[in-house]
Amino acid sequence: MDGSTPQFNILQPLDSLQYRYQQPVANIVVDIGHNLAWNMGWNYYQYAKGPDSFVGPTARRYFHANAVTESLRYEF
Repeated sequence: MDGSTPQFNILQPLDSLQYRYQQPVANIVVDIGHNLAWNMGWNYYQYAKGPDSFVGPTARRYFHANAVTESLRYEF
């Protein structure tokens, strides 16, 4: 996505709003029986500033995380 903005602050990194959004997701449900089910989900988040972009006086920006959720569902 192109987030070109006017450059009002000379300390602001150029093209600071350019990003690529990807989020893989996996979900599984296992029916245990007698109205009981086990659920599990996984998400992966990542943010990285491109190698060709200037980030100014700060370090390169990079973040990633794996998030796992589990639940046990009972229906009555």
